[in-house]
Amino acid sequence: MSTKTKPVTSQHLRRIIIACGLVVAFVLGILTDKLITAVTPGESGNSGTSHSAVFDTIYKTMKDNWYWGKDVENLDEELINKAITGMTSFESDPFTEYMDAKAAQEFINSLNNSIVGVGIQYQYFNNRVHVRDVLSGSPAESYGIKAGDIITHVDGKSLEGLDTDQIADMVTGEEGTKVVLTVVREGQAQDITVVRGQIYTSVNSRMLGDNIGLVRLISFSNGTGRELKSHLDSLRRQGATKLIIDLRDNGGGYLDTLRSVASFFIDKDQVVLRETFKDGSESVVKTSGGKYAFDDIVCLINDYSASCTEVFAAAMREHNGTKLIGTTTYGKGTVQLSRTFADGSILKYTEAQWLTPSGDSIHGKGVVPDEEVFLDDALYISLAVLEYPDGVDAYYPDEVSDPILAAQVILKYLGYDVKREDGYYDDSTLEAIRTFAADHHLAFENKLDPDLLDEMFSAMYRLFDSKIEADAQLLRAWEILHGE
Repeated sequence: MSTKTKPVTSQHLRRIIIACGLVVAFVLGILTDKLITAVTPGESGNSGTSHSAVFDTIYKTMKDNWYWGKDVENLDEELINKAITGMTSFESDPFTEYMDAKAAQEFINSLNNSIVGVGIQYQYFNNRVHVRDVLSGSPAESYGIKAGDIITHVDGKSLEGLDTDQIADMVTGEEGTKVVLTVVREGQAQDITVVRGQIYTSVNSRMLGDNIGLVRLISFSNGTGRELKSHLDSLRRQGATKLIIDLRDNGGGYLDTLRSVASFFIDKDQVVLRETFKDGSESVVKTSGGKYAFDDIVCLINDYSASCTEVFAAAMREHNGTKLIGTTTYGKGTVQLSRTFADGSILKYTEAQWLTPSGDSIHGKGVVPDEEVFLDDALYISLAVLEYPDGVDAYYPDEVSDPILAAQVILKYLGYDVKREDGYYDDSTLEAIRTFAADHHLAFENKLDPDLLDEMFSAMYRLFDSKIEADAQLLRAWEILHGE
């Protein structure tokens, strides 16, 4: 596999955090907020113009005479929503959009960094939740949930056939209440009862050893600044003098949060970003003070690092000479303003373009790393490749399929001797799968079924999360901080 695709960490659900309700962190926007309480969708403005008259006529015709309108619940509201959606949809600007009340609430939740749940990040495929990461200090961590675990049931109910919203509803609940997660680990199922608690979802951290701390910024959400300060204080107490900031898969968030985060690492009164507006005017955002003294910092970026994340990475490099390691970022160089209406709906529209402190635009180009480093091929497998088609329960020797290809690439990453990576189930693939099954105490009858492939996927992320050498980008940052 020589061609890199989007990493599996971001495929399928982009970056979905179950903390545990599902918080969509791929925000793709630098945002400011305004509240408008006097306007609701559906209220007519000036109808004196010909365009307004045409609109009113079409709206009334569809409402009163459209045959299929009889089958549409809340037709009046639906027509207005569709009209507004059309007016705010431009191929040239995918970041301007209108959201009805339900979508708007989900969007707002994605920018809140506190939620009641259990505290895991996951991917969902083959009707199972695959735990990608466990947030530090979360109930999940306290009760022994680990990266690589597979959750098949919640409170005894199978997750088969459910969507992510339904799973979120099952896992979230009142603080202090219990939820029973059926967890499969190394082929063995067990029920783990977790007491739901308050989860802070935008920052994670740990010590890597040798005075190096790792901070993962998941989003630039409300409260991220306060949360980050707590993590930085903890790392300093543990002896961290150097820092790796992991910005991979961080889709952005609030402008004010960007300012507070940048202020921890860049000297006071330094320009973090420049905004240019429709009328040609410009404004600047500057740091406010409170910088932590670290001897050296390296940032990790990838193609899902977007918006605020790109601003931060560019500012760190321009002001501090911080090295950026990974792959070119998304290229989101615009600022959105969020207007909230009385009915709960939101208009998010592009208000400005942003430039780096030196005046460079990255829109459509992204921030290019100082060193381009890719992860192992196994970590770029699309989740779609891991899904079994309807009616297919397993694959056998001499067959060809995408799941077999995925197994070959993952097994190679795990250190097994695989001769082929083309999806053909040959003898070397058979022997590698047999050895993997034996090493993990799993039953094996020459077939590759979803259970076995899921175990390989879980083993892959247990390795990725447990060893620096398994994460090529993190390893390179580690080497740089060691002077290599």
